[in-house]
This record gives sequence, structure tokens and C-alpha cells, in this order.
Amino acid sequence: MESIDNRLENLRREIEIYGKTGHNTVFLTNVLISFDTRNFDIPSEANHMAAMIDFEWFLECSANGRVTAHPNPKKSFWIEHFGENAEPYGYRWNLTKLIEKLDRVETERQAILYNGCGQDNPPCISNYHFQRTEPGRVDVAVSMRSSDVVKVLAQDVTMTWLLLKHIAKKLDVRTGKMHFYISNAHVYLEDANWPVEQDYFSD
Repeated sequence: MESIDNRLENLRREIEIYGKTGHNTVFLTNVLISFDTRNFDIPSEANHMAAMIDFEWFLECSANGRVTAHPNPKKSFWIEHFGENAEPYGYRWNLTKLIEKLDRVETERQAILYNGCGQDNPPCISNYHFQRTEPGRVDVAVSMRSSDVVKVLAQDVTMTWLLLKHIAKKLDVRTGKMHFYISNAHVYLEDANWPVEQDYFSD
């Protein structure tokens, strides 16, 4: 089976070779990439320790219902990449309600976690849709407005894996599949390794 690293690298190559160029990126729209967690490894380009630290911060914000200070900002991928004023996803999560819905047959055992909203600065991941589609497992489909495939996607995949494991443990089931629906999957031109056709939007 193809490794997760190869799949992410192949996506990057596909974007760079076949994508369209914008102002400072080359991109593909409406991309789907999926992983079966029964054969899952943390991407080598992800910072696993930082992901665990950031995820615990998200959980703390969720429990408090507000943004709290990061417990270890110097080891945070989130703060290093997005800045110290970037809001964490977790503070809008209602994990108790999510688990309740995923445990009830009448809700078709599906539920959604929404991230922060706002037209001026919308989140890259808008929501996580969890479903129990086969006995003893839970899947997640991630709706992504945008993804930096080189610098951020591996970290987002790792953070989603941590979230899926957390939900599965609360439900006392196993993890299933992760699906990432990316509206705009892009590589910044400065990070491109393959030939890129320039000036797609030039007049």
C-alpha cells in the first residue's frame, strides 16, 4: 500500500504540474484525498509533538468555551505558522453534544464540529463531519476552504488524526477513514519543485 508520505508528495507534484497559477501560488480546486487509519502513519513532514501540544490546547479551549493562553507557545506549530493572535479551532467545539449525537441512532450517528466563522478571516478548515458508517468505527470528513500542501497539510492531517482518535475513544470504537475535501489545494511558487506555468491570470 502506498505510504502517506508518497500520497502527499504525489498530490504536491500533481498540483505543481497540472495546477493553475494565481498571484503567488499554483493550485487545484475541489481536491479529495483520503486515508484509512487502519494503515496510518504520521506524515514525516508533520511535527507530531507540536500537533499533540496544540491539540491539547484546542481541547482546553473547548472545555472552557473560550480562547485561553497557549500552555507552551514556543513549541506550538499553530503559533509559529499562523502567529500569536491566531484563534485556535477548539474554542467553538461542543464535544459533549457531538458525542451524544454520534451515540444516537435517531441522528443517524453523525455530527459536525464547526470552526470559527467570519468572512474577513475564515478558517482554512470549516468543519469536521463525523459518521459511524460501519459497526465499531467512526469516520471523519474534513471540509477545507484552503490548504498549503507543502507547509501545513501534513500537520492538518496529523491534528485530524488526533481529533478522530479522541472521538473514537470517547465512543469506545475504533478509528475509520479520514477524507479531506479541499476547495483550493495550493503550493506557493517559492516552494515549487516542479516546472510551473506562469501568468495564468495575466491579461
